Amino acid sequence: MTDSPPMPSSAPGRPPGFDELTEVGLAAEALERLLADDHSLADLEDAVHNGNPRAFAAVLENLQLLDHLPVICRWICSWYVQRRCLWLCRDIELTAMSEAEGREATLGFAKLAATEDALDKLVETMAADDDTAFHQLLEEFGLHHYCRFVCVLVLTVKCELFCIGLDRVRPTERPRPLVPVLRDLAAASAALASDEQVFQSSLQAYRDADYDKVHQLLDRLQLIRFCHLVCWWFCVLVPYLRCLRVCLELGPLDPDHIPKPGDPGPLRDWAQVSLRIGSDRELANRLLRPALSGDDQQFLEQIRSLDLLPWCHYLCWWFLRLQCYRRCFFICPPRPPLPYFYKLGGYDYTSQVDSGAGGTGLTLGDQRAFYGTVRLNGSPLQKSYDGGRPEYRFEVFQSGSWTPVLAGQIAPTPIGSWTQAGLVTPKSYVVNGAPAPNVIPVAVKPDGWIEVPTADNYWGAEGYFGPTGDYLMLNTATVVAGVAHDAGSVDGGDAVPTTELGADHVIGIRMRWRKVGDLSDGLVVGAAASVAVCNDSWDHVAKLGSWVPTRVNGQQAVVSVGISELVTGCNDITDQLHVLYTASHPNLGAVALDLTGPGGFTLAMTDDGAATPDNRFGVAEVNSPNGASDLFPCTYIVTLRASLLLTTGDAVPDPLTDTIGFHKA
Repeated sequence: MTDSPPMPSSAPGRPPGFDELTEVGLAAEALERLLADDHSLADLEDAVHNGNPRAFAAVLENLQLLDHLPVICRWICSWYVQRRCLWLCRDIELTAMSEAEGREATLGFAKLAATEDALDKLVETMAADDDTAFHQLLEEFGLHHYCRFVCVLVLTVKCELFCIGLDRVRPTERPRPLVPVLRDLAAASAALASDEQVFQSSLQAYRDADYDKVHQLLDRLQLIRFCHLVCWWFCVLVPYLRCLRVCLELGPLDPDHIPKPGDPGPLRDWAQVSLRIGSDRELANRLLRPALSGDDQQFLEQIRSLDLLPWCHYLCWWFLRLQCYRRCFFICPPRPPLPYFYKLGGYDYTSQVDSGAGGTGLTLGDQRAFYGTVRLNGSPLQKSYDGGRPEYRFEVFQSGSWTPVLAGQIAPTPIGSWTQAGLVTPKSYVVNGAPAPNVIPVAVKPDGWIEVPTADNYWGAEGYFGPTGDYLMLNTATVVAGVAHDAGSVDGGDAVPTTELGADHVIGIRMRWRKVGDLSDGLVVGAAASVAVCNDSWDHVAKLGSWVPTRVNGQQAVVSVGISELVTGCNDITDQLHVLYTASHPNLGAVALDLTGPGGFTLAMTDDGAATPDNRFGVAEVNSPNGASDLFPCTYIVTLRASLLLTTGDAVPDPLTDTIGFHKA
């Protein structure tokens, strides 16, 4: 479980403002208009499945239903989850699940989620409706019997994140990607389920709406920062246990009547059933009252009398999800707006860096490690928090513990501007900055906390602080000191010894937030569990071969070239040319040899059999069918060029080179 940020304050919702009965009525209002259009409902379901909130909103905007957006998102998600999971698990007998089995399924899912790549594969198979691959993966983890529970859990979280992404009131809040959220949810719920007594107590407290007891359990287990994720788990497990048990009393589900994904007909039928119920307040109340109060027999009696047997599972799930939506607000009330650290320079680490627990810490796609001074940034800093001045601190994880980032590790960091009516040139707030005419220094306290400027009156003497979203320039060399390796035994064409190859170090970086005067650790508002860092250097690196033999220190990599025929450094080349090259770094990128001279000749590189992608060495010759004897009598320059897969987050190092000249007789 990563030390993750709190979920956005819009998750799972703000004060509802209306009860479940009212929401069912509002859904009916929208459905009447949606049913009048032949394609809108199917388009909405496709948008959910494809994770396209813009397409979803566009459908509602076209029908002037944007004010019903969250209501319809919750309604269609209740359908989407049931339809997809009944279909994906249609070959497995649908039976009621006991609490003990719910605990076992929770722990099994946590095991799957903690296994490298397994969760990604699970999500991919579900997105592709690949039931064969889905079942095989579940079988591998002993979860085949719990097929539908796992499916419902994954798709419910997917829908929660999707509906958050539709939130237009707080556009700066960004839902985290599905897989990291599922991984944290799995670990947090497993922490509750690992103790049978705690598991049963937590479920009962949720059912009883005993919010204080739920909070006490989460506090005791240090899970309060995952409150929303735990509540989402409650919102799956409790309705799942109850709805299956209740609706199966009506008889087994006929596999031939499970609606296939992509078929719009059943969705329209479900919409008509929902419209029928929601447009009649008395009818809706007859169903909702027993469903929400736990009167199962009365709920079933109403289902039978209203001829709604095929829709029992869908109605039960929808109603209990609406109840859960409101309960989660009271279990996990939204906090005031918070900043959110989610970027390392220009890289969004939640989606562009393998930053999860156990990750490589490298950027995705270009596979770069970080080095030098990295800009830690995210959403704008807030000027107040919990009725007072806010402050923040960064911490790094290495050697098994988190430690604060102190002043000596921070390069001067502009975090925003100070402006005032009539001021021609804005001043800049600079963390760890030195006083200057246009600089307002922001001090770093001895324990690493940094108070956020609070100026908020552009027209008065106080002035106005305009945050940029930058928080800190972290000198990573103060966290992972670069090791100086010795390349004194290496010439062009030689392997760098294993002991001198260097390596990446994986650290964690997180941001904390609290009110000035609060002596607690505050809240974690962004955490990259894995960030790869390499600040190593190499001394006595050979340059210019035997032409002008030189050894240089403080090199970012070993890049050396030579020519075997230049024994004394000044021999002429006649009919043989063997260019010797070595390029080595833990994050070595492209390596190339250029031959500058008349005739447009090029060199073909052949790595030694013992070479590796990060330690390349070998011999290059003039490209066939030409040979050294074909070179024109003239002077040539050979340049070895190696790029490094490093980044500060905003910039990458220039390619490193070495050069040697020769004369063709």
